[in-house]
Amino acid sequence: MKKIILNLILIMNLSLFGLNDFSNIWGGLSVSLSDDLDAMYLNPAGFGVDRGKQSGFNIQQGNFDSNHTNYHIFSSIYRWESGFGFESRYDEINKYHWSLGYGTKILDKLYSGFTINKSEDYSFGMLYRYSNNLSTGFTLFSNNENTFRKIRYGLAIRPYSPKFTIGFDKLINYNDNWGKDNSTDFYFINFDIAKGFNVGINKYEGKNYSLSLSINLGNNGVNINNYSPNQSSNSITANGIGFFNYSQKQKSDINLINLKSNNYVELDLQGIFIEEKPVRKSVLNFEINLLPFGNNNLKAIQLRNFIVKIDEIIKKDNINGLIINLGRVQAGFGKRKEIFKSLMRLKESGKEIIVFCEKNDISNMDYYIISMADYIYTTPHTSVDLKGINMEMTFLKGLLDTVSIVPEVVRISPYKTAGDPLINEKMSEEMKENYGQLINDFYTIMINDLSESKNWSKEKTKRTIENGPYYSNKEAINAGLIDKSLYPDQFDDLIKLKKINKINWSEIQPDNYYVEDWTPEDTPKIAIIYAVGGIVSGDSNPGPFGSSIMGDQTIRKAIIEAREDKNINAIILRIDSGGGSVLASDMIWREINRTINDTSGNKKPVIVSMSDVAASGGYYIGCEADKILAESSSITGSIGVIWVRLNFSDLLNRIGIKFDGLKSNENADFLSGSRLMTEEEKNKIFNIINESYSDFKEKVINGREKLNDFDQLDEIALGRIWSGNSANQNGLIDEIGGIVEALESAKNLANINLTSEVNIEEFPKPEPFRFLKLLNDEKSASILKFDDFLPTDLSTKLSALNLLPVLIDNELQLLMPYQITIN
Repeated sequence: MKKIILNLILIMNLSLFGLNDFSNIWGGLSVSLSDDLDAMYLNPAGFGVDRGKQSGFNIQQGNFDSNHTNYHIFSSIYRWESGFGFESRYDEINKYHWSLGYGTKILDKLYSGFTINKSEDYSFGMLYRYSNNLSTGFTLFSNNENTFRKIRYGLAIRPYSPKFTIGFDKLINYNDNWGKDNSTDFYFINFDIAKGFNVGINKYEGKNYSLSLSINLGNNGVNINNYSPNQSSNSITANGIGFFNYSQKQKSDINLINLKSNNYVELDLQGIFIEEKPVRKSVLNFEINLLPFGNNNLKAIQLRNFIVKIDEIIKKDNINGLIINLGRVQAGFGKRKEIFKSLMRLKESGKEIIVFCEKNDISNMDYYIISMADYIYTTPHTSVDLKGINMEMTFLKGLLDTVSIVPEVVRISPYKTAGDPLINEKMSEEMKENYGQLINDFYTIMINDLSESKNWSKEKTKRTIENGPYYSNKEAINAGLIDKSLYPDQFDDLIKLKKINKINWSEIQPDNYYVEDWTPEDTPKIAIIYAVGGIVSGDSNPGPFGSSIMGDQTIRKAIIEAREDKNINAIILRIDSGGGSVLASDMIWREINRTINDTSGNKKPVIVSMSDVAASGGYYIGCEADKILAESSSITGSIGVIWVRLNFSDLLNRIGIKFDGLKSNENADFLSGSRLMTEEEKNKIFNIINESYSDFKEKVINGREKLNDFDQLDEIALGRIWSGNSANQNGLIDEIGGIVEALESAKNLANINLTSEVNIEEFPKPEPFRFLKLLNDEKSASILKFDDFLPTDLSTKLSALNLLPVLIDNELQLLMPYQITIN
C-alpha cells in the first residue's frame, strides 16, 4: 500500500508541469483505449500497460492556422519497458518541441500516468480495465495558465472479442470560474478487417470525423490517418502517416519474411557453451589476457538461449532450414547431448540442416552434435576425427614432487578420487574400474545417437567409428560421414544456386506477443538458478565463460529471492559442478530444504537439472529436490567426503626456511603447516570425514524415494561416479532429460498446463560494480583461473590447476576430480 501511495504522489506532483493536444496521431480514439504510442496524447496512464518497447516516426500535413495554410509536422517517439515515453517534434510554426510521459500500474487493473512538455502543458490520467469487455479512463489536461481546465473521460466496450470495440468519450472545457464552457462528444468504433488490418473511426460534432488504418507486419507496421485538426469545423482536414516498431509481436497475416521464400537461418557454431548468460566485459572490468595466445577470446554461448532459438526456428513456418558454419565447440558431454537433441528436433520437424566446415578437422565430439545434418560439406583437406571415446585425466604429482609440495589426502574410500591428480601419476585400479564403466556408458550413448542421427544400424555405426579417424577427405566421403568437399567460394555458389535467403542467427528471438486482452491472466513464472563451478564459502566468481567459483552466499541469496517471490511458481536448480566445500555445500542444501518444506506460504517445487556434471557437492546441494533430471551423458554421484591439503613445509625447508616453537599441550599445533601430518591427526580427520559421509548418506536417503537402505547405499556411494543413464537405474536421479524436460517437470509439479507459456527468471542476478566487491574480498581476489593464460589446447590439459583455489581453506571437501576431458 505504501508503494501505491508513493507512486500516486510522484505522478500527481510531476503532473504539474504540462501537455500537448495531438490526440489523433497514431490513430488514437479514446482515453479508455490509449495504451500504445497514442498514450502520449490521450491518456498517459496507458504507459503503465505492459507493451514492451515501442518506437515510431510520424509525418502530418495539415492547415492549423486561420489562413488554412498547409504545413507539416514531423515527430518521433520512443517508449521504454520502464513506463517512460519521450517524443520530439518539429513543425514549421512552433519549431522544435518535446514531450515526456510516464505511466505505472498502481493496483490490479488500475493504471495512472502523467505527461509534461516544453510548453509546460501537462496532463494526468487514470485507466481502469474492469474486464476483457469493459475499459474506462479519464485524463485531466492543463490550459495555457498551467491549470487543469479540460477533462476527457471515456468508456469502451468489446461485446465479444478484441477484434471489435465501440465506445464513447466526452471532452469538457471549463472557464476560469470552473463553469462549463463547452464540450465535445466522441463516438468511436474500432475493428479488425483481417489479422494485421485495423480500422478506427471517431465521429464528433455532427459530421466531423477522424479515420485511421493500421497495418501491422508482426513487429513493424504503418498507421495512416485522416482527421480534422480543428474540432469545431469540418472544413479543415489533415492527413498523416506513421511507421512504428513494437518489441511485442502482433499477430498478422502479413510477415516480411513471408514475402521471401526459401529462408534459412545462418549460424556460426563455435565457442564455449555455458549455463549462465555471458558476462559482457566493460571498461570497468580489470580482467586481462596476459599472453597473446591465451584463450580469453573464445565466444561464450548460453546453452538455454541456443536451445530456445532452435525451438523458435522449429515453430516458424516461414523458415526452411539452418546453415551451420562449424568451428570449434567446447562443451561437456552433457551439454553436447542437449545440443544434439535440439538439432534432432529441428531435423524431425522437416527443416533442412546444411553444415560447412573449413577448419583443419571436425573433432570427434563436434561431429557428434552435427551428425544429423542433411548435407555436410568440408574443404578438400578437412579431416573427420571420429574415433570413439577417449577419457583423459591430468596428474600433477610429478610437478608437485619437483617443487617439494606434499599433497596430504584423507578420504572415505579409494573410489573418492578427487585427490588422485595430486597423489598419483596414473589412474588407480579403483579409478579404472569406476571410470571404465563410465566410458562404456558414454560409448554406448555415442553409438545409439549416431545410429539414430545417420539412420544406420548400430553395427555399421560401431564399425565406422572403429575405422576412424578419417584424415583423408575421400575416406570420409566413402564412409558416409560427409557429402562433398567444397572450397568456401564453391559453397557460396551452392547456396546461391539453391536460391537460399539467409537470415542471421541474431535475428531469431522468442516471440513476445502483443496481448490484446484488457485483463489477461498472469503468465506463470519459473525461476532457473544457475549453480555453476567449484563450491566455496562466500560469493560466486562469474566471468565471460560462466562461473568458475560457486559461492554459497550468492546461491543462497538467489534461492531465498526465488522462494519469497510470490509470482514464481517453481524453481529449477541447474547444476554444473563437481563439488567443493562441505560447509558451503551444506549451507546451499539448507536453503533448498527450507524451500521444499516451507510452512509460511512460500513452499514451491524444486527441480534439479544436471548439466555436464553434478557430482559430490554438486549432487549434495540438490539431493532432496522434488525431482532430479540428468542427461544420459551427465556425470553425477561421487557421494563421499575428502580432505586435501597442500603441505609446503618441505619446499620451505628446501629453500632454507625453518620452523620452531612451543605449545601448551599435545594438540595445540594440530595440523600445523610447518610439518607433515601425523598418523594421529590423520585418524582424527578420518573420523570427521566419516561423520560427514554419514550425514551425506542420510540426506540422500531422505531425498530419493528409490533409495531407502543406509548400508546398501555404499554399493553406489563411497565416491563412485555414474553416468546419467546408470544414475537413473540405481535411483540417484528420477528421470533422463535436460533443461527442456526440466521445464516440463516444473510446469507439471506447479500445476501449470504443459502447453502454457511461462516467463523464465534467471538467478543469480548480475551485480552492478561487482569488481569493487572483488577488490575488497580477499578470497575472491585470490582466485586465479590458470587456464585463461594458456593456449586452448594446453589449457585443456592443465585445467586441473583450477582445483587449487577450491582447496585454499583446507576444508573438508565434497569433490570429484576437477576436470574429466572427453575426446
